[in-house]
Amino acid sequence: MTFLLKSCSTFFEKFCCCCKKYESEWNTQLESISLFAARRGFTDGEPYLILFGLCPNANKTFIVSENKLSDSNICLGDFLVACSDSPKNLKNFKKVPYPLDVTVEGDYAIISYSSMEAIKDISGILIFQTTDFGPIRSLNQNLDLDEYNITVHATGVSASGHVIELRAKAQPASNYRNSSVYENPSFLDDLSDEPLEIKKTISNNSLDGFSMEQLIQQLPTLELGEAENSVRVPQNLSAPRLMKAFVYSVHQYPHTKFHFLWICDIMEKSILKLPQYDFELGYFFEGIFKQKSNGKWECEQYNNKIEPLINGTVVINEYNGNEKVELTTTVTNYKPKNNTRKWPEVEAKYLGVVYDRHNKLPKNCEGQKVEVQMMKIDKEQYGWVITDILNE
Repeated sequence: MTFLLKSCSTFFEKFCCCCKKYESEWNTQLESISLFAARRGFTDGEPYLILFGLCPNANKTFIVSENKLSDSNICLGDFLVACSDSPKNLKNFKKVPYPLDVTVEGDYAIISYSSMEAIKDISGILIFQTTDFGPIRSLNQNLDLDEYNITVHATGVSASGHVIELRAKAQPASNYRNSSVYENPSFLDDLSDEPLEIKKTISNNSLDGFSMEQLIQQLPTLELGEAENSVRVPQNLSAPRLMKAFVYSVHQYPHTKFHFLWICDIMEKSILKLPQYDFELGYFFEGIFKQKSNGKWECEQYNNKIEPLINGTVVINEYNGNEKVELTTTVTNYKPKNNTRKWPEVEAKYLGVVYDRHNKLPKNCEGQKVEVQMMKIDKEQYGWVITDILNE
């Protein structure tokens, strides 16, 4: 079956060309790491940035001269990719877009997350499980196990000047305002007022002749192994699964896109936030999905394009002019409206429950072909809704 798109997609060809381009730019023997520039520090007045690895390298940190990063147009609060040829050395810096809300306040880059569930790990430590950085320890360990909106930042420093880890400050999700940390000054109460300064521990006979790079090389870094007091991932989270999905909606932001997905295997919604992909509506693929602590699924790894499992087209929403997916499917198992069902319901392969919101179906509709779209069915709920009945 072929998924018919009214707007022609050339993404797959672009993706292949992009892969070849990166192969020429990057040495395939080097490890590519996604990073976040989270904190600024100083050594003898010279600034450097502390970079935190993103999953699956969330246990790694690097210290790099800010001047060196600025040559690649990278500054505090930016996301980037780089190549690592050793535990302490990075090269080939490249700034990349990433779909997180970041605000820079002084020497700190602060990330905002909404509707994150507070859970306890196997050691009883209160954490917020993130897809981007793994488990992040809560600054307040006395929170109820509930949903919160959190702001994440690098903590204070040890005596040696090394950043300990990322920490999260929470506020109830019901009271959340879509505002920056500038409108929430109490957040900065948890941050040190003193600039991060690395002091040289060099004898009087060797004070001279050290370059900025040499000083940075002497700074402590995290070991690649598990830290002594590391936060463990709760064991009740579902293991990642290889599943098939398609893009049913795309939200464009200034520097990236959110791809909203439908997982055909389990018939549930999901999201893809990986910044390197730019899929069109109706794009079917196979990837690795992981269930988050709040029960929602997120695509963590794109594997490959697959043949469409459902026929459909891309249509224009008559109310707002946006493009959306309209699918053609066959329905079965009609259930009439009753006290527990607001509208009649049917079932469709790969889609699950489909709502007959406009009462288009007769009761004897087994095997009927219909067209469906993802629509709002309640105040905060979306589902597949029948938009038209097709004649044989």
